[in-house]
Parts: sequence; structure tokens; C-alpha cells
Amino acid sequence: MQIVLGDQEKNILMKLARMNIEYGRNQVLPKATVAEYFDDPEVPDCSIDRPLRLSIDKGTIIVGKMESGFCHTGDQCIIMPSRRRVEIVNFYFNNNETSSVNCGENVQLKLKNVKFDVVIQENPRFTKQDQVAIARLEVLQAGQLICIEPFKCYPQLG
Repeated sequence: MQIVLGDQEKNILMKLARMNIEYGRNQVLPKATVAEYFDDPEVPDCSIDRPLRLSIDKGTIIVGKMESGFCHTGDQCIIMPSRRRVEIVNFYFNNNETSSVNCGENVQLKLKNVKFDVVIQENPRFTKQDQVAIARLEVLQAGQLICIEPFKCYPQLG
């Protein structure tokens, strides 16, 4: 069975999921009533149905803001652009260990199977702000994964 949701229903579902996670962590909800929670424009409008997106730096414990997605302890993820498969061992939210995190939260993740690669190029060339570029991409291996999406989908990731 397939359930089709419109944008408004999807937005309500995302806010309910976020509210459920906050309640499960025994946090005081930021609003007195559910109606106030839904009417507040400051409540992050995240999409948990999108792929997990998190900006990371080197390390087996990574820190960052989840821009989209939802994950649990034990989930398998792919770090791009190196296409390395890793497993999520633990999550930390507000210095407390938790079993899952939602988009819009600043979190720490402990990963398994992380290896550091050799730097291919120092100071690579790139386009600067307000510049336009036409790029030709070539996938070198059959079935190779690459991440490409419009800037308008995730402007916060640059």
C-alpha cells in the first residue's frame, strides 16, 4: 500500500516526528500546546524523508548540523565523495547519548569503518560566489555513486 501526501500533510508529519523525538528525550516542548507548536514559523521545516545530509570534517566522531534525513544507531551510510561505507555507532545530542537524531539538530556521531585518505590535490580550483560554471562529469566505474543536486535544495551546505 502506498500513501501519497501533499506538501501540507508532509510538513505536519515532519513536525509530529520532531515533536515525538523531543518528547522522547524528556525535553520540555517549546510550546504549551500542539497547536502553538504547529503555528510557530520558527520550528525547523526539515525533510526526514530525504537522504541524510551532514557536513563533516576529519575524525571518527563527527560534529555538525543535520540538514536533512533521519537515522538510527546501526544505520549504514556512505561518506561522499570518497564513497566509503560507514556504520553509525552512537549519537550524541546535548552531550547525551541517544539512539536516533532528526534533521535540524546539531549532533555528534561516532562512526565505524572510517579511514583517512591521501589528499589528492591541495587548494583545488573552484567557482567563487556569484560565478557560473559549466562542468562535464564522467563516471569512471559502472555503478559508481556521485552526489549532485541543485544549490537551491541545500544552500546551507554551500
